[in-house]
Amino acid sequence: MRSKIIILLLILITVIDYKTKIIPDGLTLLGIMAVLHYQYYAGNVWRALLGIDMGIGIIWIMNCLKKRNEFGGGDAKLLSLIGAVIGWKVIFIFLIAFFLLLGFRKITKNYKTLPFAPFITFGTLLFLFLNGI
Repeated sequence: MRSKIIILLLILITVIDYKTKIIPDGLTLLGIMAVLHYQYYAGNVWRALLGIDMGIGIIWIMNCLKKRNEFGGGDAKLLSLIGAVIGWKVIFIFLIAFFLLLGFRKITKNYKTLPFAPFITFGTLLFLFLNGI
């Protein structure tokens, strides 16, 4: 049940990001708080906090390595939301999403700014599917 709610939230965020290129803070922060609340009572709060830190840290490191910031704060919060659910394995989701983005850019020869949330969502769905949701 929990993964179905997160998947629906991710799809909603993806549609909004694709149309507006903005990820609403209200959805991601509300999702993070709800997941933290759940993880606290499940006894996994440290795993969730580590996942949140990893989600923000990945985007921060990538922006430091590049001359221009391709990933925004909404992407960091979205990865933090996923990290709160999955934990430190959010690294694998980022790698899947990043390589999907690179492949999409190469195939379509579209080097303009693309919303990253659809790739994060697809990477998350792929990760959950491969791990048996």
